[in-house]
Amino acid sequence: MSDFLAALGLFFAIEGLFLAAFPGGAKRAMATVLETPDGQLRIAGIVSALFGVLIVWLVRGEAAAAVRVAFPPQSQSLWLGSGRPRSCA
Repeated sequence: MSDFLAALGLFFAIEGLFLAAFPGGAKRAMATVLETPDGQLRIAGIVSALFGVLIVWLVRGEAAAAVRVAFPPQSQSLWLGSGRPRSCA
């Protein structure tokens, strides 16, 4: 639930920044949305929702776990850059 609230807060922060930085562009975008047919808005909404779910799945879900298993984080290199490895002891 806290992730959802964090995402919702981030959405409002980004929307607020957009409205504050580009008020004229936001008005034009809203006017364009009002003129767009319902079918196109519905398709755009479904595509956006699927894209968002895909991003969350890639970042938090099974795909991220599979990537972590396939490519585990590398430990710090034992090389100092002098051309020879340093001692681990």
